[in-house]
Amino acid sequence: MKYTYNKDRHLELLQTLPNSEKNCPRQDVPILDSIDMINFDKPKGSEELEYFDFLFLNHLHWENRTQYYELIQEILDKQIDFKELNKKFDLIEEAGTYLLRNLILLEPDKKSEGFAVELTEILLLKDKYCPIAEFCDDDRFPEEEFKKIVKNIFTKLKEWYP
Repeated sequence: MKYTYNKDRHLELLQTLPNSEKNCPRQDVPILDSIDMINFDKPKGSEELEYFDFLFLNHLHWENRTQYYELIQEILDKQIDFKELNKKFDLIEEAGTYLLRNLILLEPDKKSEGFAVELTEILLLKDKYCPIAEFCDDDRFPEEEFKKIVKNIFTKLKEWYP
């Protein structure tokens, strides 16, 4: 059974955490660790709280999509540098963890579902970039091909999440 987000239930689940877990970042919250959860009927480990946390953080990333779009466009238009995009992603993750720990919740918009999964695809590509074409193997891409892949994902992001 797929869970349906319920803000009251999410708050209730967060309030049942022991104080030690409320006061330190939970290891299971970040999107990068949870990207496989969105397409399953049951979230990993059948944990309702993990799933709600995932939806909440996904929504926060979606709320910042315009800034992400600008940063991705810079990667496509200028020199490939993921520093600012990674920094933005990490800041949103930290803010989301802070909000969750302090029981400050937002109702995720249904339009946000899956946004962070697509965004994470771009973030994970940074290790596939090979600046010198002669040294690229089958697993890494030269600049032109790399930008083409990023652009395809970016186009999907903009179409699905205007």
